[in-house]
Amino acid sequence: MVEKYTLGLVALALFLGLALPIALYLGQVYLQIQKLKWLRSIINGHETPQSFTAAITDIDVAIKDKRKEKTYAAVVAAWAEYRETLASHGEGEARHLRNSVRPSTFLNLEDLEYSAGFWRIVPGLFVTIGLFLTFLGENGSAKVCHGSGGIVLLRAE
Repeated sequence: MVEKYTLGLVALALFLGLALPIALYLGQVYLQIQKLKWLRSIINGHETPQSFTAAITDIDVAIKDKRKEKTYAAVVAAWAEYRETLASHGEGEARHLRNSVRPSTFLNLEDLEYSAGFWRIVPGLFVTIGLFLTFLGENGSAKVCHGSGGIVLLRAE
């Protein structure tokens, strides 16, 4: 016979099995958000297009300094590709950089590898495990019912 606490242990194992992937996913998303906030703070730190143009070399250096860190590789590569599309526009003090291609072409979730990816299948895995355990439990209860002559009365103890 199954001990009374066994179902509680199974429920606890399932809860922990769900909590761990959620924690890993949230941690991954948090790090991705931090990288994008870092890039945004470097780029948006200029009030005018002219001040951005004057600081473009410093921006490039700050971003390229992160290329040695593996976790920033996609962001640095996307910036390098986008940087190639910036063209000088205007003359004199009105001179500034303009993009010839929209930034979203390079700085998007898919190209930065920030999409859900593997995590898309995790909910389906939990549904599959839940269905498996449901039918496993029904199979076990059917064996108990069959052994008792087919009639089972449930009473609260």
